[in-house]
Amino acid sequence: MADTKIDILDASSGANNSRSMGPVWQETDADTVYAFGKDAGDVFVVLKSADAGVSWGSPQTLITGKNVDRFALWYDKWTSGDTGTIVHIIFANTTDTEFSYFSFDTSDDTETGIVTAAALTPATDPQQSISICKTRGGNLVAGGSPTGSVSPDQFFTRSTDSGANWTVKADFSTSTEWLYFLCVPGNETDDNDVWAIISERPNAEVTFAVYDDSADSWSETVLDDSGTFLRRNIAAAVRHSDGHVFVVMSEGVGEGTKLLSWDINGASSITVRTDVTTGTNETVFPAMFIDQATGKIYVVYGEDAPAPNVVYRISGIFPQR
Repeated sequence: MADTKIDILDASSGANNSRSMGPVWQETDADTVYAFGKDAGDVFVVLKSADAGVSWGSPQTLITGKNVDRFALWYDKWTSGDTGTIVHIIFANTTDTEFSYFSFDTSDDTETGIVTAAALTPATDPQQSISICKTRGGNLVAGGSPTGSVSPDQFFTRSTDSGANWTVKADFSTSTEWLYFLCVPGNETDDNDVWAIISERPNAEVTFAVYDDSADSWSETVLDDSGTFLRRNIAAAVRHSDGHVFVVMSEGVGEGTKLLSWDINGASSITVRTDVTTGTNETVFPAMFIDQATGKIYVVYGEDAPAPNVVYRISGIFPQR
């Protein structure tokens, strides 16, 4: 199939630089797929394809009159064992100086109203990370670091009633460095615990963090502290068959940087895997997908130097080192 360009989204919008835009495959119908993003002006839309992306319908407006600066989403079925049909969306709402939440139901293509998930501080600089996920126990959690400077503000918030109400919980890091936050459902005894990958710059450290839901506390384990990690050069995906999370991250900037990888099943089970790349090019902005039916792991990443390329790898990248 030839590449299909979705050209109605506003390419100049910072919102469309978000790392968790989808696509969302309906799964009950292999040909139905959704893409979310910001159109020109303060309009946030969803696009739907009924033929696996060959063609796309007209954009359906979900939000108007709100400046969506960054956003993230999570689909119910991305959580192991969940059969729901809801896409959960968190976004930096600079119009109302808050992180706002709403949901979209793929069973009937309807959205809910916006509710406040957390305050946005500072109100004018939501330039870094936002992440959302649904735990195996059914809670929704969202977090991130909105600033692009040292001593950043951070937020972590939880809903126990499907997004109707949110409560700010414990900070995910004590660091005063620039932070990047990416959360996934934790494979712990408590099925509402959360895992997160946190990168710090310029402290050059990436950590695996566990949120204890009952204690409202975080614990961190260092994965690597030898790079110059770019905040957004990270990707993770959960394998449903055993709950492991696979992580890839670029170790730094410039030619010769490696794309590191880990297989994690909790703080006591962290396995360093073979580097995805060991070449001479600069690796940037990885993305990861696991085919839950076959267990195959797909990674795509950019090469920014010495020449721009997009590179694709499959499964074999994860033999143990």
